[in-house]
Amino acid sequence: MVNMRTLLRLSVSVGLWVLVALSAYSGSPAQQPTAHLLYLPLVSHNRYGPLPPRRMGYGLVVADVQNLKLVRDLGFGWAQVFVPWAAVEPEENGPRRWEAVDDLVKTARRYNVRLLARVDRPPDWAREPGTSPTGPVRRDRLDRWADFLEALARHGAGVIQAYEIWNEPNLSWEWGGLPPDPSRYVEILRTAYPAIKRGDPNAVVVAAAMATTGPRGEDPIAWDDLLYIERMYQAGAKDFFDALGTNPHGFGYPPEQDPAAVNGLAFRRVEQQRQIMERYGDAHKGMWAMEVGWLSDPGPVCYPLWEQWGRLWQKVSLEQQRDYLVRAFQYAWDHWPWMEVMVVFNLDFGAVPEEAGCPGATNVCRETRFYALVTRDNPCDAEDPLRFRPAYDALKAMPKR
Repeated sequence: MVNMRTLLRLSVSVGLWVLVALSAYSGSPAQQPTAHLLYLPLVSHNRYGPLPPRRMGYGLVVADVQNLKLVRDLGFGWAQVFVPWAAVEPEENGPRRWEAVDDLVKTARRYNVRLLARVDRPPDWAREPGTSPTGPVRRDRLDRWADFLEALARHGAGVIQAYEIWNEPNLSWEWGGLPPDPSRYVEILRTAYPAIKRGDPNAVVVAAAMATTGPRGEDPIAWDDLLYIERMYQAGAKDFFDALGTNPHGFGYPPEQDPAAVNGLAFRRVEQQRQIMERYGDAHKGMWAMEVGWLSDPGPVCYPLWEQWGRLWQKVSLEQQRDYLVRAFQYAWDHWPWMEVMVVFNLDFGAVPEEAGCPGATNVCRETRFYALVTRDNPCDAEDPLRFRPAYDALKAMPKR
Protein backbone atom coordinates (compact mmCIF):
# COMPACT_ATOMS: atom_id res chain seq x y z
CA MET A 1 0.00 0.00 0.00
CA VAL A 2 1.29 3.49 -0.88
CA ASN A 3 1.88 5.50 2.29
CA MET A 4 0.78 9.10 2.81
CA ARG A 5 4.31 10.49 2.47
CA THR A 6 4.71 8.95 -0.98
CA LEU A 7 1.27 10.24 -2.05
CA LEU A 8 2.20 13.72 -0.86
CA ARG A 9 5.47 13.65 -2.81
CA LEU A 10 3.67 12.47 -5.93
CA SER A 11 1.01 15.15 -5.68
CA VAL A 12 3.59 17.90 -5.09
CA SER A 13 5.69 16.74 -8.01
CA VAL A 14 2.71 16.50 -10.35
CA GLY A 15 1.63 19.96 -9.26
CA LEU A 16 5.06 21.34 -10.05
CA TRP A 17 5.03 19.74 -13.47
CA VAL A 18 1.64 21.32 -14.22
CA LEU A 19 2.69 24.77 -13.00
CA VAL A 20 5.92 24.71 -14.97
CA ALA A 21 4.20 23.46 -18.11
CA LEU A 22 1.54 26.20 -17.84
CA SER A 23 4.15 28.89 -17.26
CA ALA A 24 6.15 27.63 -20.22
CA TYR A 25 3.23 28.10 -22.60
CA SER A 26 1.63 31.16 -21.05
CA GLY A 27 4.44 33.51 -22.09
CA SER A 28 5.71 34.45 -25.48
CA PRO A 29 5.84 31.78 -28.23
CA ALA A 30 9.64 31.94 -28.13
CA GLN A 31 9.78 30.43 -24.61
CA GLN A 32 11.28 26.95 -24.42
CA PRO A 33 9.54 24.70 -21.88
CA THR A 34 12.55 22.41 -21.68
CA ALA A 35 14.54 25.18 -20.03
CA HIS A 36 12.13 24.98 -17.09
CA LEU A 37 11.69 21.23 -17.02
CA LEU A 38 15.42 20.67 -16.51
CA TYR A 39 15.13 21.96 -12.94
CA LEU A 40 12.17 19.89 -11.76
CA PRO A 41 12.89 17.85 -8.63
CA LEU A 42 12.75 14.08 -8.60
CA VAL A 43 9.60 12.59 -7.06
CA SER A 44 11.60 10.74 -4.42
CA HIS A 45 14.63 12.94 -3.80
CA ASN A 46 17.48 11.40 -1.83
CA ARG A 47 19.42 14.09 0.05
CA TYR A 48 22.40 11.74 0.09
CA GLY A 49 22.29 11.05 -3.63
CA PRO A 50 25.44 10.86 -5.76
CA LEU A 51 27.75 13.84 -5.74
CA PRO A 52 28.52 15.43 -9.12
CA PRO A 53 31.56 14.03 -10.95
CA ARG A 54 34.76 15.85 -10.13
CA ARG A 55 38.26 15.91 -11.50
CA MET A 56 39.71 15.29 -8.05
CA GLY A 57 38.12 13.26 -5.28
CA TYR A 58 37.74 14.74 -1.78
CA GLY A 59 38.04 12.40 1.18
CA LEU A 60 38.55 12.03 4.92
CA VAL A 61 40.06 9.37 7.15
CA VAL A 62 37.17 8.20 9.35
CA ALA A 63 37.36 6.27 12.63
CA ASP A 64 33.64 5.89 13.44
CA VAL A 65 31.49 4.64 10.57
CA GLN A 66 28.51 6.58 11.89
CA ASN A 67 30.40 9.78 11.08
CA LEU A 68 30.09 9.09 7.36
CA LYS A 69 27.16 11.48 7.62
CA LEU A 70 29.67 14.25 8.37
CA VAL A 71 31.63 13.32 5.25
CA ARG A 72 28.58 14.20 3.19
CA ASP A 73 27.86 17.28 5.30
CA LEU A 74 31.28 18.55 4.24
CA GLY A 75 30.49 17.85 0.59
CA PHE A 76 33.19 15.17 0.39
CA GLY A 77 32.63 11.91 -1.46
CA TRP A 78 35.32 9.53 -0.14
CA ALA A 79 36.05 8.02 3.26
CA GLN A 80 39.17 6.07 4.10
CA VAL A 81 38.32 3.26 6.52
CA PHE A 82 40.27 0.42 8.13
CA VAL A 83 39.77 -3.25 7.30
CA PRO A 84 42.31 -5.35 9.22
CA TRP A 85 42.58 -8.89 7.88
CA ALA A 86 42.80 -10.14 11.48
CA ALA A 87 39.33 -8.76 12.25
CA VAL A 88 37.71 -10.71 9.42
CA GLU A 89 39.64 -13.98 9.65
CA PRO A 90 41.07 -14.26 13.18
CA GLU A 91 41.17 -18.07 13.13
CA GLU A 92 42.97 -20.03 10.46
CA ASN A 93 40.22 -22.60 10.07
CA GLY A 94 37.30 -20.56 11.35
CA PRO A 95 34.57 -18.69 9.47
CA ARG A 96 35.14 -15.20 8.14
CA ARG A 97 33.52 -12.50 10.22
CA TRP A 98 32.03 -9.93 7.89
CA GLU A 99 29.95 -7.99 10.43
CA ALA A 100 32.18 -4.90 10.59
CA VAL A 101 32.62 -4.84 6.81
CA ASP A 102 28.88 -5.20 6.33
CA ASP A 103 28.31 -2.27 8.68
CA LEU A 104 30.76 -0.15 6.68
CA VAL A 105 29.09 -1.05 3.38
CA LYS A 106 25.56 -0.51 4.68
CA THR A 107 26.37 2.89 6.18
CA ALA A 108 28.32 4.02 3.12
CA ARG A 109 25.34 3.12 0.94
CA ARG A 110 23.03 5.10 3.19
CA TYR A 111 25.10 8.27 2.78
CA ASN A 112 26.32 7.54 -0.74
CA VAL A 113 29.99 7.69 0.23
CA ARG A 114 32.70 5.83 -1.66
CA LEU A 115 35.00 3.79 0.54
CA LEU A 116 38.76 3.50 0.33
CA ALA A 117 39.75 0.53 2.49
CA ARG A 118 43.19 0.37 4.05
CA VAL A 119 43.97 -3.34 4.34
CA ASP A 120 46.79 -4.67 6.52
CA ARG A 121 47.28 -6.32 9.94
CA PRO A 122 47.32 -10.05 9.21
CA PRO A 123 45.97 -12.47 11.83
CA ASP A 124 48.52 -14.13 14.10
CA TRP A 125 48.44 -17.35 12.09
CA ALA A 126 49.36 -15.54 8.85
CA ARG A 127 51.82 -12.98 10.17
CA GLU A 128 55.59 -13.23 10.31
CA PRO A 129 56.45 -14.78 13.72
CA GLY A 130 57.69 -12.43 16.41
CA THR A 131 56.24 -9.30 14.81
CA SER A 132 53.68 -6.80 16.08
CA PRO A 133 50.17 -6.63 14.50
CA THR A 134 51.44 -4.64 11.49
CA GLY A 135 53.98 -7.32 10.56
CA PRO A 136 54.18 -8.68 7.00
CA VAL A 137 52.27 -11.70 5.70
CA ARG A 138 54.21 -14.94 5.91
CA ARG A 139 55.33 -16.18 2.52
CA ASP A 140 53.61 -19.52 3.09
CA ARG A 141 50.32 -17.68 3.74
CA LEU A 142 50.29 -15.45 0.67
CA ASP A 143 47.73 -17.76 -0.94
CA ARG A 144 45.40 -17.18 2.00
CA TRP A 145 46.06 -13.43 1.74
CA ALA A 146 44.93 -13.62 -1.89
CA ASP A 147 41.81 -15.62 -0.98
CA PHE A 148 40.86 -13.08 1.67
CA LEU A 149 41.33 -10.08 -0.61
CA GLU A 150 39.34 -11.65 -3.44
CA ALA A 151 36.48 -12.37 -1.04
CA LEU A 152 36.68 -8.86 0.44
CA ALA A 153 36.61 -7.21 -2.98
CA ARG A 154 33.60 -9.29 -3.97
CA HIS A 155 31.91 -8.52 -0.66
CA GLY A 156 32.40 -4.76 -0.98
CA ALA A 157 32.03 -4.37 -4.75
CA GLY A 158 30.44 -1.09 -5.77
CA VAL A 159 30.88 0.52 -2.34
CA ILE A 160 34.49 -0.23 -1.41
CA GLN A 161 35.85 1.23 -4.60
CA ALA A 162 39.55 1.38 -3.73
CA TYR A 163 42.05 -0.54 -1.62
CA GLU A 164 45.31 0.68 -0.11
CA ILE A 165 47.64 -2.23 0.54
CA TRP A 166 49.36 -1.48 3.84
CA ASN A 167 50.36 1.91 5.22
CA GLU A 168 53.80 3.46 5.55
CA PRO A 169 55.81 0.24 5.25
CA ASN A 170 58.97 2.37 5.18
CA LEU A 171 58.56 2.68 8.98
CA SER A 172 59.64 -0.19 11.21
CA TRP A 173 56.60 0.21 13.50
CA GLU A 174 54.30 -0.17 10.48
CA TRP A 175 56.25 -3.25 9.42
CA GLY A 176 55.81 -5.21 12.62
CA GLY A 177 59.03 -3.98 14.21
CA LEU A 178 61.21 -5.37 11.42
CA PRO A 179 63.54 -3.21 9.33
CA PRO A 180 61.63 -1.90 6.28
CA ASP A 181 61.93 -4.19 3.25
CA PRO A 182 60.59 -2.87 -0.08
CA SER A 183 61.15 -6.17 -1.91
CA ARG A 184 59.11 -8.04 0.68
CA TYR A 185 56.38 -5.42 0.48
CA VAL A 186 56.25 -5.83 -3.30
CA GLU A 187 55.64 -9.57 -2.84
CA ILE A 188 52.55 -8.72 -0.78
CA LEU A 189 51.43 -6.11 -3.34
CA ARG A 190 51.96 -8.48 -6.29
CA THR A 191 49.74 -11.04 -4.58
CA ALA A 192 47.09 -8.49 -3.65
CA TYR A 193 46.60 -6.86 -7.06
CA PRO A 194 45.26 -9.79 -9.12
CA ALA A 195 43.25 -11.08 -6.16
CA ILE A 196 41.37 -7.80 -5.75
CA LYS A 197 40.79 -7.57 -9.51
CA ARG A 198 39.28 -11.07 -9.51
CA GLY A 199 36.85 -10.01 -6.81
CA ASP A 200 36.04 -6.63 -8.33
CA PRO A 201 37.62 -5.70 -11.68
CA ASN A 202 36.58 -2.06 -11.22
CA ALA A 203 38.33 -1.59 -7.88
CA VAL A 204 41.35 0.72 -7.70
CA VAL A 205 44.44 -0.77 -6.07
CA VAL A 206 46.64 1.85 -4.43
CA ALA A 207 50.22 1.08 -3.46
CA ALA A 208 50.95 1.95 0.15
CA ALA A 209 51.57 5.57 1.02
CA MET A 210 55.02 6.17 2.47
CA ALA A 211 55.67 8.17 5.60
CA THR A 212 57.51 11.36 4.66
CA THR A 213 60.89 10.82 6.29
CA GLY A 214 63.37 12.86 4.30
CA PRO A 215 66.90 11.76 3.30
CA ARG A 216 67.49 9.00 5.84
CA GLY A 217 68.82 6.29 3.54
CA GLU A 218 68.16 2.66 4.54
CA ASP A 219 67.52 3.57 8.15
CA PRO A 220 66.32 0.41 10.01
CA ILE A 221 63.66 2.49 11.79
CA ALA A 222 62.52 4.83 9.00
CA TRP A 223 63.66 4.47 5.38
CA ASP A 224 63.92 7.46 3.10
CA ASP A 225 60.52 7.49 1.36
CA LEU A 226 61.98 8.34 -2.07
CA LEU A 227 64.49 5.54 -1.84
CA TYR A 228 61.82 3.09 -0.77
CA ILE A 229 59.59 3.95 -3.75
CA GLU A 230 62.54 3.58 -6.12
CA ARG A 231 63.36 0.17 -4.66
CA MET A 232 59.71 -0.86 -5.11
CA TYR A 233 60.00 -0.16 -8.82
CA GLN A 234 63.29 -2.04 -9.00
CA ALA A 235 61.58 -5.01 -7.32
CA GLY A 236 58.89 -5.13 -10.02
CA ALA A 237 55.99 -3.21 -8.45
CA LYS A 238 55.07 -1.27 -11.60
CA ASP A 239 52.40 -3.60 -12.99
CA PHE A 240 50.72 -4.27 -9.66
CA PHE A 241 49.02 -1.02 -8.66
CA ASP A 242 46.69 1.48 -10.30
CA ALA A 243 47.80 4.54 -8.32
CA LEU A 244 50.64 5.37 -5.97
CA GLY A 245 49.72 6.39 -2.45
CA THR A 246 51.36 9.26 -0.61
CA ASN A 247 51.05 10.79 2.86
CA PRO A 248 52.01 14.42 2.26
CA HIS A 249 51.68 15.88 5.74
CA GLY A 250 52.50 19.55 6.07
CA PHE A 251 54.51 19.33 9.29
CA GLY A 252 54.98 22.90 10.55
CA TYR A 253 55.05 24.52 7.12
CA PRO A 254 52.47 26.04 4.78
CA PRO A 255 51.43 23.87 1.82
CA GLU A 256 53.40 25.99 -0.67
CA GLN A 257 56.71 25.27 1.12
CA ASP A 258 59.49 24.12 -1.21
CA PRO A 259 60.41 20.62 0.07
CA ALA A 260 64.03 20.96 -1.05
CA ALA A 261 64.55 23.69 1.55
CA VAL A 262 63.34 21.57 4.49
CA ASN A 263 64.79 18.10 3.80
CA GLY A 264 61.59 17.00 2.08
CA LEU A 265 59.45 17.40 5.20
CA ALA A 266 56.64 19.30 3.53
CA PHE A 267 53.31 18.83 1.77
CA ARG A 268 54.98 19.17 -1.63
CA ARG A 269 57.19 16.12 -0.99
CA VAL A 270 54.68 14.40 -3.25
CA GLU A 271 56.21 16.22 -6.23
CA GLN A 272 59.54 14.53 -5.57
CA GLN A 273 57.79 11.16 -5.31
CA ARG A 274 56.02 11.90 -8.58
CA GLN A 275 59.37 12.37 -10.31
CA ILE A 276 60.26 8.76 -9.50
CA MET A 277 57.01 7.52 -11.07
CA GLU A 278 57.78 9.48 -14.22
CA ARG A 279 61.35 8.21 -14.34
CA TYR A 280 60.05 4.63 -14.34
CA GLY A 281 57.48 5.26 -17.06
CA ASP A 282 54.43 5.54 -14.81
CA ALA A 283 53.36 9.09 -15.67
CA HIS A 284 50.02 7.75 -16.94
CA LYS A 285 49.05 6.68 -13.42
CA GLY A 286 47.59 8.94 -10.78
CA MET A 287 48.51 9.50 -7.16
CA TRP A 288 46.24 9.35 -4.11
CA ALA A 289 47.07 11.47 -1.06
CA MET A 290 45.98 9.24 1.81
CA GLU A 291 46.85 11.56 4.68
CA VAL A 292 46.88 15.34 4.30
CA GLY A 293 47.02 17.08 7.64
CA TRP A 294 48.49 19.61 10.03
CA LEU A 295 48.82 19.14 13.80
CA SER A 296 46.89 21.72 15.80
CA ASP A 297 48.44 23.08 18.98
CA PRO A 298 47.61 20.74 21.91
CA GLY A 299 48.34 23.33 24.57
CA PRO A 300 51.15 23.49 27.16
CA VAL A 301 50.04 20.37 29.02
CA CYS A 302 51.27 18.25 26.10
CA TYR A 303 54.42 20.20 25.25
CA PRO A 304 56.87 18.10 27.30
CA LEU A 305 55.64 14.86 25.74
CA TRP A 306 55.51 16.32 22.26
CA GLU A 307 59.08 17.55 22.66
CA GLN A 308 60.13 13.98 23.54
CA TRP A 309 58.19 12.58 20.61
CA GLY A 310 59.65 15.07 18.15
CA ARG A 311 56.23 16.57 17.43
CA LEU A 312 56.38 19.98 19.04
CA TRP A 313 58.00 21.72 16.06
CA GLN A 314 55.11 20.56 13.85
CA LYS A 315 52.30 22.26 15.78
CA VAL A 316 50.23 24.99 14.13
CA SER A 317 47.41 27.16 15.38
CA LEU A 318 43.80 26.21 14.67
CA GLU A 319 43.65 29.13 12.23
CA GLN A 320 46.75 27.89 10.42
CA GLN A 321 45.36 24.35 10.29
CA ARG A 322 42.20 25.74 8.71
CA ASP A 323 44.00 27.90 6.16
CA TYR A 324 46.66 25.33 5.27
CA LEU A 325 44.14 22.57 4.55
CA VAL A 326 42.09 24.77 2.21
CA ARG A 327 45.25 26.04 0.51
CA ALA A 328 46.51 22.47 0.11
CA PHE A 329 43.44 21.55 -1.95
CA GLN A 330 43.83 24.72 -3.99
CA TYR A 331 47.52 24.04 -4.60
CA ALA A 332 46.81 20.46 -5.69
CA TRP A 333 44.09 21.64 -8.06
CA ASP A 334 46.33 24.27 -9.60
CA HIS A 335 49.53 22.19 -9.92
CA TRP A 336 48.80 18.46 -9.74
CA PRO A 337 46.52 17.24 -12.56
CA TRP A 338 47.60 13.69 -11.69
CA MET A 339 46.26 13.90 -8.11
CA GLU A 340 43.13 11.75 -8.25
CA VAL A 341 41.98 11.77 -4.61
CA MET A 342 43.02 13.91 -1.61
CA VAL A 343 42.15 12.56 1.84
CA VAL A 344 42.28 14.72 4.97
CA PHE A 345 43.79 13.14 8.07
CA ASN A 346 41.51 13.04 9.93
CA LEU A 347 37.82 13.63 10.50
CA ASP A 348 37.07 12.32 13.98
CA PHE A 349 39.99 10.77 15.85
CA GLY A 350 39.54 13.45 18.51
CA ALA A 351 35.97 12.33 19.11
CA VAL A 352 36.36 8.55 19.26
CA PRO A 353 37.72 7.52 22.68
CA GLU A 354 39.99 4.70 21.55
CA GLU A 355 41.49 6.83 18.76
CA ALA A 356 41.96 9.87 21.01
CA GLY A 357 44.25 7.82 23.24
CA CYS A 358 41.85 7.09 26.10
CA PRO A 359 41.98 6.22 28.87
CA GLY A 360 44.75 8.04 30.66
CA ALA A 361 45.88 11.65 30.89
CA THR A 362 49.17 10.89 29.13
CA ASN A 363 47.52 9.29 26.12
CA VAL A 364 45.12 12.22 25.72
CA CYS A 365 48.14 13.96 24.15
CA ARG A 366 48.12 11.40 21.35
CA GLU A 367 48.83 13.36 18.18
CA THR A 368 46.04 11.86 16.06
CA ARG A 369 43.53 13.73 18.23
CA PHE A 370 45.02 17.06 17.15
CA TYR A 371 44.88 16.38 13.42
CA ALA A 372 41.11 15.87 13.75
CA LEU A 373 38.44 18.22 12.42
CA VAL A 374 35.94 16.98 15.01
CA THR A 375 36.73 16.49 18.68
CA ARG A 376 35.28 16.55 22.18
CA ASP A 377 36.30 18.58 25.22
CA ASN A 378 36.60 15.25 26.99
CA PRO A 379 37.57 12.75 24.29
CA CYS A 380 37.26 9.88 26.77
CA ASP A 381 33.50 10.49 27.14
CA ALA A 382 31.58 9.29 24.07
CA GLU A 383 28.54 11.27 25.26
CA ASP A 384 30.37 14.59 25.36
CA PRO A 385 29.12 16.94 22.59
CA LEU A 386 31.03 17.09 19.34
CA ARG A 387 33.17 20.18 18.77
CA PHE A 388 33.96 21.31 15.24
CA ARG A 389 37.31 22.95 14.69
CA PRO A 390 37.59 25.95 12.34
CA ALA A 391 38.97 23.73 9.57
CA TYR A 392 35.67 21.83 9.43
CA ASP A 393 33.62 24.86 8.43
CA ALA A 394 36.31 26.08 6.04
CA LEU A 395 36.46 22.76 4.21
CA LYS A 396 32.68 22.65 4.07
CA ALA A 397 32.59 26.08 2.44
CA MET A 398 35.52 25.32 0.10
CA PRO A 399 34.52 24.85 -3.57
CA LYS A 400 34.80 21.23 -4.73
CA ARG A 401 35.62 20.98 -8.42
